[in-house]
Amino acid sequence: MKRISSVLLITILVLLAYTQRGISGSKSSRLEQAAEVFALINNYRAENRLSALQSHSILYQTAQAQSDYQASISQITHGGPTGNRPIERAYAAGYGDGQIIFISELITGGSQQGADGALTWWKNSSEHNFYLLHADYIHLGIGVANDASGRSYYTAVMGHIATGTTYTPSSIEEAAAVEAQPIIIPVVREEARSDGAIVHIVRTGQAMWNIAAVYEISLEMLYDLNNLNVNSFIFPGDEIIIQEATEITISADPTPSAASPTQQIATPSLEVMPSPTAGVQPANNENYSESTAEIGDPNSNIQLVITIALAAIGLVVLATLFLGSSTSKNDGSDE
Repeated sequence: MKRISSVLLITILVLLAYTQRGISGSKSSRLEQAAEVFALINNYRAENRLSALQSHSILYQTAQAQSDYQASISQITHGGPTGNRPIERAYAAGYGDGQIIFISELITGGSQQGADGALTWWKNSSEHNFYLLHADYIHLGIGVANDASGRSYYTAVMGHIATGTTYTPSSIEEAAAVEAQPIIIPVVREEARSDGAIVHIVRTGQAMWNIAAVYEISLEMLYDLNNLNVNSFIFPGDEIIIQEATEITISADPTPSAASPTQQIATPSLEVMPSPTAGVQPANNENYSESTAEIGDPNSNIQLVITIALAAIGLVVLATLFLGSSTSKNDGSDE
């Protein structure tokens, strides 16, 4: 009887540990994936006898903001919240400090796509590969974000500053697009999950007050739901509870929704970028690359573990009842 109780306790603890790991590990995983993509790109360049790209804080900021924006709308795109282009976002963030810059942005996304998968998509396309192995790029920034369904969005922004030059916008519209401004991803309302909970994933530039305003909930209630206060900090990737779960639902079908990966690769919208040393004007000194990958359902593994754990608990309960019944019968025959 004691052995059966121990098995039941261990089963419950394993289930809780697995689920908790999936929840608490999401934020650190995104940071680790960004660092891994950065290392993989430089390793790939080293294999091709190219110098390593240097980390640049502004390009990291613009890359992360673009990944956040894509995740907020669950769509692969090079366009920013206002329709601005990668080079305009880099200028606006201060990259180059007023000098002419050259920018290439690579994006990719899909369910269960890791850092290795992101680099593989880019390497397998001749256009994407061209940017990865461009000898004149100096700086690199990486962004990683997940949407509510668990789909990942990777952004790599590579840059080169033409030192000693001066950038002059060619029109009023271009001047407005590159004017220095903070990066703020608009708050987009999330739909309720299957258990009734509504959880908002924080994006670049968002604060508790504008999250509360969009979801039409008081700021005080939002603080209480998340055990926060006016002195608390929130960061991109944090999950903010808008509405708590109203019911517990467990899927009975652990089978993944898709058995094999599918691939879609979009053609860059601009011409291939000449060497930054060739004196190309700013209007033509950017290039885009994107690819998508859709692989299965990211929640299927957790659902499978829960189903197996519940089945195990059921068997333990039946065994307990059976052994208890057998013990009672044996006690009666001895008398």
